[in-house]
Amino acid sequence: MPSTIQEMGLNATAFTRALGLRYADVLGFSIGGTVSQEMAIQAPDLVRRLILIGTASRGGEGIATITPEMQQLYSATYDDPDHLFLHGFFTTSEASQAAGRRFLKRFRLRTENRDPEVNAKV
Repeated sequence: MPSTIQEMGLNATAFTRALGLRYADVLGFSIGGTVSQEMAIQAPDLVRRLILIGTASRGGEGIATITPEMQQLYSATYDDPDHLFLHGFFTTSEASQAAGRRFLKRFRLRTENRDPEVNAKV
């Protein structure tokens, strides 16, 4: 089990290569943003595009200053947690929302050894 961001980057790079991919578009969210940056440093030939979302460190300079779009996203109430994914990671276009629903379907294909669902207490 990796214990550093560098080790996580190595694992993610090895996993991506094990899939047989020549290159990948990598989206990093939260800690995954730092891991994906590490991947780009370690294997620049593998990372074609790097998309970073919410990767600022807690308490970092300017962290309290968020865009109006992010303020709207985070202050909204979502009856269905999937709506946060659909609004946060996909545009409002019909095609993008359809792609988001397909992503969520694939995301839930694996039913064993999954992390517990995030809930209000978290």
